Parts: sequence; C-alpha cells; structure tokens
Amino acid sequence: FRTELPVEDYHTIAGFVFGQLGRAPQAGDEVSHDGLVFRVEEVEGPRIDKLAVTFERRREERERDEEAGAQES
Repeated sequence: FRTELPVEDYHTIAGFVFGQLGRAPQAGDEVSHDGLVFRVEEVEGPRIDKLAVTFERRREERERDEEAGAQES
C-alpha cells in the first residue's frame, strides 16, 4: 500500500485501529489514514478478528453506490 503508519505504541494494524478509535472496536468502525480506510469487519470481545483495508477512493464509490441503492428503494 506504500504507506507508513505512525510508530507510537502500535505493534499491529489492529492496535493502530484501536488506538485511533480510542475505544474498543465494533464491527463497521472505520479509520482513515494516508488514503487508506481500515474497516473492522469482525470482533470478538475487544479483539479485532477481521479487518479490511481499502483505498479511500473505493470507500467513496461504495458510499455513492449505497446512496443510489437507497434512493431506488
């Protein structure tokens, strides 16, 4: 992805997301950084089990598609 995450106290990407949220993650939470979107897909307790990483542009496209679908309903 050619991006650098802040070093600080993070040892994992999940730790970075947790730190950016400032609370226990929930499915659906998103954190943006340097053109990337980290989306929490699955959690078990305070632990992130599945995390999706996409480019910021893709998130904008997805949101547009969701809005268009809602307007068609």
